[in-house]
Amino acid sequence: MKYYIVGKKIKEGNLESDSESGILNEYFELGWEYAVSHLHIKHLFCLGQLAPDDVIVTIKDRMFLYEGFWCNVISYDDFCNKLFNYNDAIDSVVDLCDLIQNNQVGYIPKLNSENKYEHFESDKDIIKNIKYRDISHLNTSEPYCCLHIRYRKWASARNLSRDFWDRIIKKIELSGLKIYIFGKEAKDFANGDNIIHVNLDEYASLLNNENCRFLIGNMSGGTLTAQTFSHKNCKNYVIISDQKTYEEFLTKNAYRVFYHIEEFNFSEAPIVHVVLNEDIEKLINEL
Repeated sequence: MKYYIVGKKIKEGNLESDSESGILNEYFELGWEYAVSHLHIKHLFCLGQLAPDDVIVTIKDRMFLYEGFWCNVISYDDFCNKLFNYNDAIDSVVDLCDLIQNNQVGYIPKLNSENKYEHFESDKDIIKNIKYRDISHLNTSEPYCCLHIRYRKWASARNLSRDFWDRIIKKIELSGLKIYIFGKEAKDFANGDNIIHVNLDEYASLLNNENCRFLIGNMSGGTLTAQTFSHKNCKNYVIISDQKTYEEFLTKNAYRVFYHIEEFNFSEAPIVHVVLNEDIEKLINEL
């Protein structure tokens, strides 16, 4: 039996408790898990390299990413409880978070000669095998949209102002669309009526529902996951809000998996990059 740690946290990854220098072993970001350790463990499964009693360990909110294809999935808190409180025998631990922290480029997914994720064809069915949650408690019978609002201490330049999001929300409200918002620090945008804050697993199911018209989000892990969660007609507006991120988007070729590109788009949903102030104003005017 092996325990594969694909996600963990010591800090919360928000404005109050975050790794100010982006240390993955303090908070293994959703984007890094989705784009790296999540793809890696699913590739191991496709290769037949997971034993039936192996266990996948991740942050509780993300367990649904693996429960569609693997029955032995536990939270990182439960893993620590087994390891430290009960002294349970741990045969072998493969801490992918630690391995990735120490060799990022070595683990980041690569493109093949056809400029596609190298394991796209062999792994795509398992990558898309997500255990979507029942969201019958949410009103999805009419068209709606989703927003991913990021507020973190790490890379705070990617955070968009409250005024910006208020403008987006007011413009969408004029169209009559219900708005579902995902983001740890975004609960106070909700009004309990036509603007509802949701958890990650609810957000995933909402994006996968054909009544979701579009997603608007910061360039962030929550928006990146839409490249698997979204149904194929849900347009993904990805906002690049600062010059540094825009320059990285243009130049950091080894890290392309994080920049919301078609080569890693498993959902086939349209991706629209909204770059800096000029395009952001165009987006607001088009809503």
